[in-house]
Amino acid sequence: MRNKEGKRERGLPSQVKGGRLKICSRRGSQVRILPPALSELTLTSTARRGAKVSGRRLMRKRHLEMLLEQLEDIPAPNVHIEQYTTPASLAAELIFFAFLNGDIAEKTVFDFGCGNGILGIAAKMLGAKRVVCVDIDENALEIARRNAQKLGVGVELVHSDVRDFNEKGDTVVMNPPFGAQIANRHADRVFVERALDVANVVYSIHNARSDLSAFLPECVSVECYSAVFPLKRRFWFHKKEKKEIMVKICRMTRRSREAK
Repeated sequence: MRNKEGKRERGLPSQVKGGRLKICSRRGSQVRILPPALSELTLTSTARRGAKVSGRRLMRKRHLEMLLEQLEDIPAPNVHIEQYTTPASLAAELIFFAFLNGDIAEKTVFDFGCGNGILGIAAKMLGAKRVVCVDIDENALEIARRNAQKLGVGVELVHSDVRDFNEKGDTVVMNPPFGAQIANRHADRVFVERALDVANVVYSIHNARSDLSAFLPECVSVECYSAVFPLKRRFWFHKKEKKEIMVKICRMTRRSREAK
């Protein structure tokens, strides 16, 4: 791809071509927008060549996505807890983003609200030392177990509400409920707050209109970029077979007291 001056440009992640990388930090209510030239930062340049862990060549992002597309979905999703399975394209995007930031390989990774296990399994495939998949739904955990077995990776499964999960790790990856259902309002906040209690780095998917700065403490830095969530018809109130909604993939990091 070439710009108007004829110079070759590096590509951005497929979902954000031509877009901008939004860096949000809760310093008052300021939001900084970085132009594409500053947002390239190896998000896909390394992914195109193939990721490496400890000198060992791993799969490309597209290969990871193709493998994740083989995973079994939850056959009877629960609308009350908003069981929307993360699409393979978005899961690969988030996990590669985390990998390229050094937050996956040789790390202990928790997958909160794991559903069919797609994020945790992807993390394990990119070299996570230990992956723990946490979900309140036992049926979802059984599907996650089968999916991990299908792709030949080992993950731990924990049946628990995320609020009761007390282990400490390096990274949390998750696609939390957006809180769209009245009975589940602000569920995403519960997930984010608990994730930041158990790890210093959190990767999460949120509705594009969600204002994370409204509830995150000042000691947390947030980086987000836009992506597309291809939502298939899943519940009775969905009127279209497929709909694309805008979301943002966010990386949240807790700054140490010394850095404040």
